[in-house]
Amino acid sequence: MTEETTHPAQMLRIRDPQFRELYANSSQTLVSAFDIGLLFQKNSEIIPGQTGATDLVSVTMSPQHFKAFVNSVTVTLAAYEATFGKLAIAETDT
Repeated sequence: MTEETTHPAQMLRIRDPQFRELYANSSQTLVSAFDIGLLFQKNSEIIPGQTGATDLVSVTMSPQHFKAFVNSVTVTLAAYEATFGKLAIAETDT
């Protein structure tokens, strides 16, 4: 007797023409009653001698999706630290 395994159909994935890759070294969390947002920024020298943050993009999610996102990045971080070692962050970065 042959045993069949049913696999869910794989969701197609395409890249939006406006897709771009960003580097962020700073972020802020924005919260409202209906959604949660992440504002990604890059801290760098804005003018000679003056460091500041440049807002790059804001991503807004439903609270349910944000929780799933947090679960996903928690697993990713644990795998990263298992491979490369624990990361330390300064109290001012939290």
